Amino acid sequence: MHNSYFSQLLKKRGYDPAVYFQGSVQLDGGLVSVTNKIMNALTETKDAKETKQNKTKETWCPKKLPVLSSGLTIGLVRVGNVNDSPYLGSDDQGVKAVAARLASNLLTACLSRGVNVVVPTSSGLYQNAEFLDTVLEISTGAAGLAFGQTLPKEEESQAGKLYVMDARGVDDVVELVTGLAASGCHSIVMFSERKFVPQHEMVPVTVISCSGSKDEKVTVKEIVEAMRLAHGKHSRGDIPISAFQISRGLLSVSV
Repeated sequence: MHNSYFSQLLKKRGYDPAVYFQGSVQLDGGLVSVTNKIMNALTETKDAKETKQNKTKETWCPKKLPVLSSGLTIGLVRVGNVNDSPYLGSDDQGVKAVAARLASNLLTACLSRGVNVVVPTSSGLYQNAEFLDTVLEISTGAAGLAFGQTLPKEEESQAGKLYVMDARGVDDVVELVTGLAASGCHSIVMFSERKFVPQHEMVPVTVISCSGSKDEKVTVKEIVEAMRLAHGKHSRGDIPISAFQISRGLLSVSV
């Protein structure tokens, strides 16, 4: 919703919009800037307001954590060629096998470090027997999620679970990524042979190549390093092209 909408709504209800604080990602220069603005407004005291112009220290700044820190959540998704739907992917079984093997290795590494993982049903990964075997061997599986449903709040000691997100009928990669972001994923790793995938404005997306047998030798350490670079690029705000789509359903969140 735009600030002007809420201003008009307040006026209709007899309130003065000027006495309410407003922030805008676009007008205030991005997520970090608007968050600083909000946190400064919430934490200002009477004395702080008098010395506002001399205040230079930011109240809030992004907290940097390792990409596989306990309690974080990542989404795993397999996306095929541009002309293929996400759940069908490429017809090349070798490419599918590479993607499934890399995803299995990363999934195991995440859960062992207390990182939650969300894998949508339309990711194409479940069509591979190797990935399914990995999933069936996991004893920390949790109940499934509706498309875009947020993860239940749990104690940190219970972190490191696999969540299956119902994405039946979702055949657009942008909407699929939007659903993962809406569920609370701090990062998304996409296994694909596509040369280009639109990025998400709020959640870093790491694209791992699965275009041939040479990619089969990619290690979890290399994937994690790619995720770290994606987080760094995302924090600078230099995303070349991003895309948005409303995730559907009663439990979904629009971003």
